Amino acid sequence: MPRSSDYLTTGETAELLGISRSTVSRRFDAGVFRGRVNPITGERMISRDSVLAFVRERGLPVDLYLLTQKAVILAAAGDALAPTVARIAAADRRIALETVRSGSQALILCARRVPDLLIVEEGLPDVDCDQVIRALKEQPETSGVTILCALAKPRRAQPAWGADAYAAPSAADDALRSDIVRLLDLPSEEEPPPRFGEYQRRWSRVEVNLPARVAVFRRRDPEHRAWGAAVVRDISQGGAFLANLRLDDGAIPAEPFRILIQVDEPPLLLWTAECQLVRLQSNGSLSAGVRFVNISESCRQKIAELAATG
Repeated sequence: MPRSSDYLTTGETAELLGISRSTVSRRFDAGVFRGRVNPITGERMISRDSVLAFVRERGLPVDLYLLTQKAVILAAAGDALAPTVARIAAADRRIALETVRSGSQALILCARRVPDLLIVEEGLPDVDCDQVIRALKEQPETSGVTILCALAKPRRAQPAWGADAYAAPSAADDALRSDIVRLLDLPSEEEPPPRFGEYQRRWSRVEVNLPARVAVFRRRDPEHRAWGAAVVRDISQGGAFLANLRLDDGAIPAEPFRILIQVDEPPLLLWTAECQLVRLQSNGSLSAGVRFVNISESCRQKIAELAATG
């Protein structure tokens, strides 16, 4: 089952491009837009990549946030959690939030399109929270959905319901936002994407040739790491380009993952950063563009000093 971040509905595509739904459907049937048909509803699901290609080809003035937002469904039992999540979503344009008031509504929405994150609150009026989680995790079409369970009361130990994370009762905005950003695999700081036709970088890159140790780990299992090596070819305060990326044992995961980079060569002695993959290329050897999502101020300062002298 496709995730909402990968596909748009016919109506969403029509609204985004300012054309009719019938035009979108005709172009989908003609192969202009790629995608798939929802096996449950029969609805056309338009690939975001094909819409991006369409926008780029015609130079359309489209707000890229509308094409890159992460879909979050909140199933809230009352009025305690919903305002907090709404504030978090309203303050971060990368998040598109839809709120329902029952477990059955959450199950229906997830069956139609798997969201990037389901936040389900304990104490739903119809279907118990644990039953919602288990029902989704047991079905092949929805087993990959990421679920954050908001607990209603303190517990000595987390429940074994199968959620990817559990939020403490009355969690503060910052703590809840941290969980949401982590589970959506978003950089901790929001950076607006450039418009098509504009090549923008927040920081200039410096060409280097530094050997590095790298570790690849699944976002849901950060303790288990596959170690390897790479060469840092260029670097900025925002990210880096890795060449000759290779792992000693294992392969690149087919699910959300992070890359840890460690460099201990002048001018980046004892330097490390946790990264999110931006692009991956293979041309005889693997290379990767990465964005820093967890880097200390001292390590960022070393890059700034390198840029100042380079």
